[in-house]
Amino acid sequence: MKSILFALAVMCLACAANAKPAERVQHLEVYSEANKQKLPVSVVLPSRYFTDKKAEFTVVYSLCGLGGLCTDYVKNTAEFMKEYTDRFDFILVCPHNGLDGWYFDAPGKMYETFCAVEVPAYIESHYRTKTDRLHRIIYGGSMGGHGALLLARLYPDKYQIVGSLAPAINLRFWGTDWKTGKRTLTECNNAENAAAYKDKGFKILIDAGVRDSLCQMARDFHEDLKKEGVDHVYVERDGAHDEPYWTEALKGFLNFAFDELKKLEADEEK
Repeated sequence: MKSILFALAVMCLACAANAKPAERVQHLEVYSEANKQKLPVSVVLPSRYFTDKKAEFTVVYSLCGLGGLCTDYVKNTAEFMKEYTDRFDFILVCPHNGLDGWYFDAPGKMYETFCAVEVPAYIESHYRTKTDRLHRIIYGGSMGGHGALLLARLYPDKYQIVGSLAPAINLRFWGTDWKTGKRTLTECNNAENAAAYKDKGFKILIDAGVRDSLCQMARDFHEDLKKEGVDHVYVERDGAHDEPYWTEALKGFLNFAFDELKKLEADEEK
């Protein structure tokens, strides 16, 4: 009997030694009822997620630009994301956007519902997250910059800290033949809704590269927000619509976001 128990113990130790460590970068398939299919979602976890089993974490939702696949984006930025999820202690979530979904619900492309409703519900039921508005942060670049502003505006109870980097803000720049489903083009177009961000408690950062063809669009929206009395931060930096710009802009946004988070948390404790 002792020899059998000893053999079992050795087998268990061997299995433990060969077990793969929990992956910090995870590529999932999440079923979307709205789209009637499984869609990719990529997640990056901070190291502390595995060492402090009782901790709950802020979630940063990252929205890709036109043609951007979430799995490729996270694979290409994995080392950067691992460094910054550790630095600021958050979970990064990057959902699929249909490549050209523009983050509103259109026939056959229900990416407003997927990104703003279904993905957060999945993440909050499968990971240890904080589930209040303050601890859901959203940002995106280019089309994703439009998406971050749009989803924050349409779901102000879900998001408070918002980043829009080199954003494609004015949909009418590309014409008026948009399939916007249940919403009008005006409802979906951030450029026509600056006033809607007022008095919602948003902490918004808009960042633009001065050599980017979309820079003037960001400047115009910045002026519209100022006219409407919407509190926000506007940054221009040297850069084009390219990787060096995205890296610096994202660093700037994450520093802004977690500075604002600390202030808001302190205010809540008073």
